[in-house]
Amino acid sequence: MNKTSARKISRRKKKYWRKGANISDVETFLDDVREQERLHGCQLHLKKDEDLFEIDKTPGSTADFSIKANDFDSQTASQSVKARNRLSRKQLKKLQSVPVRRKKYRRKKSEICFSKRTFYDIWETPVSKNAETPELDDSLVEHYLRETKKLPVKVPNTRNIIVSTCPHVESPHEGTSYNPTEEAHQDLLIKAYEEEKTKLEANVWAQNAMKVPKSEPMATEESRLKEMMQGLVDESDADGGGVSSDDEASVEEKVQKRKAVCEKRKTVAQRKRKLNLKKAEQRKCFEKKKRMYENEIHRLSF
Repeated sequence: MNKTSARKISRRKKKYWRKGANISDVETFLDDVREQERLHGCQLHLKKDEDLFEIDKTPGSTADFSIKANDFDSQTASQSVKARNRLSRKQLKKLQSVPVRRKKYRRKKSEICFSKRTFYDIWETPVSKNAETPELDDSLVEHYLRETKKLPVKVPNTRNIIVSTCPHVESPHEGTSYNPTEEAHQDLLIKAYEEEKTKLEANVWAQNAMKVPKSEPMATEESRLKEMMQGLVDESDADGGGVSSDDEASVEEKVQKRKAVCEKRKTVAQRKRKLNLKKAEQRKCFEKKKRMYENEIHRLSF
């Protein structure tokens, strides 16, 4: 007959969990706990060591560990085993002579290898330029001194000759460092102020030099036209070279026409355009001054 398989039990709900489950280990543990509580009143791991164990403080019997020399014969092997393992005198002599001979040989070898060897520090031991021993060459000694950094480097004769006439690079002012002292910083600010003051004074002097003197009259449109027409009018009159009244009238008419053209009233769009251009120019000038001021502050701070 075929072996029937174990019945499948549904464990979908909690009340079916115990069906078919092996709980023998749990029952064994619970039985052990009950037995401990019955014998000792509680579980053993809850009690202290003093309650579970007792320390025996009474002195015991003193054991005699002294062994006599004659007792070794009884503890060793029998006499037949001793006789079987005993070596002959010739064999003992061979075994005793080998290590002694080896030690002597080692001692002699060490004396041969290290008797004439001397140790010295190549960096501390002074070596002269001329070889003390005849078997060493001068070039070998020179190479030794050069490798151990004891031979001075040959300095060329042109070392101290000034090749360039340019001035040396000047070190920056100490106030330009990242963490300068207060005196150095103030000294640098005063120096920058003096330089900027000199530049402004030179700029003011140039502007004053370009101004028109107050004693001279301002140039007008009429004076400009007269200056341009000099030499164009025929001066061969009998009156002594005076300008005729017709020419003067024509000049005055031209001046009046030009003034009328200049004084013509502008439209609203033209006035707005002119105002916008003026504002844009003012804004551009203000931004330029602001940028120059910020650059100057940045230059002074660094």
